[in-house]
Amino acid sequence: MDLPLLYWIKQFYTLWSKEIPVLDGHPTLSWSHFVEMLSIKDQKERDYYFKQASTEGWSRDTLRKAIEKDIFKISREKKKLPAGKVLERPVNPLHVYKAVVEKVVDGDTLLVRVDFGFDVWVNQRSRFRGINTAELVKDGIPSDPVPERGEKAKAFVEEKLANLV
Repeated sequence: MDLPLLYWIKQFYTLWSKEIPVLDGHPTLSWSHFVEMLSIKDQKERDYYFKQASTEGWSRDTLRKAIEKDIFKISREKKKLPAGKVLERPVNPLHVYKAVVEKVVDGDTLLVRVDFGFDVWVNQRSRFRGINTAELVKDGIPSDPVPERGEKAKAFVEEKLANLV
């Protein structure tokens, strides 16, 4: 056994000495999921990631990315914003670019063509900040147990973008 493994085992036992947490109706997370959560000091934050990973069926890599991006903090900040708050458009023209929506991929992802000026255009896959909708298809199969949710989200975005023109 190498030292990091022993260290993780000790930390695991310290954090979950009474029992391994389980959410009813959801699969138990793997050892690698728990190892990813060992670095989180705050109990509320650790519980948040545990619940999200369990209910959403996150892989270990998805959990790692969520922790790296500090999704817990972002979700708390989102709750603090008053409902209906609109992000203000920057007034500095150096940070405003024209873009053409080429395709709505799903409810939170667009393929856009951005004009950086001087006849420089870049194709970019963009996601809406703070929004996570059901994917339509992942690896050739519907990724959501209720595929209509993804279709509804995509139709909503297409309708809103059509009304902007």
